[in-house]
Parts: sequence; C-alpha cells; structure tokens
Amino acid sequence: MSYDRRNAEALIGLSDIYFDRGSADKAQRFAEKAVAVAPNNGTYRIKLGDAYYNALRYRDALLQYEKAQELGEAKAAQRISKVKSKLGG
Repeated sequence: MSYDRRNAEALIGLSDIYFDRGSADKAQRFAEKAVAVAPNNGTYRIKLGDAYYNALRYRDALLQYEKAQELGEAKAAQRISKVKSKLGG
C-alpha cells in the first residue's frame, strides 16, 4: 500500500482480512476505497455490500448489491433478496 495507494486488489485484500477478523469499520473503509478505484468491479461491490450488511447498513448494502447485479455479478441476486427481507420488502 505504501507503494501504490490506488491498488484495488490490495485494498480489497485488506478489506477481506479485516472482514474475517470482525473489524467491520476497517473492512468497510478498504472496500469503499477499492470500489472508488475500480467502480465497475462487481466482486468488489459484493464485498462492500457484505461489509455494509454486517454493519446493519441494509440500504447501503442493497445499493451495492444492485450495482453488482447490473455489472453481471451472479452472486448478487441472493444477497438482494436477503436484504429486502430485512427491509420488509
């Protein structure tokens, strides 16, 4: 990261590590940075949505999952259904 702060792969890797360790805030922060660098990467949007979901930010998660679905990410549909059930719809 000290060499290239805009390396999306490294950013999402850090997000994954923090997510697995239960550090939701840091997982979100690094996933947000990865999406900012690579906004058309559906996998990164899924991971950001997952970080938001774990932080109970359901509407933000839904937006990320829907964008991931638009980008062709097959895993998004199941997550969209899960979030909508949490939101009562």
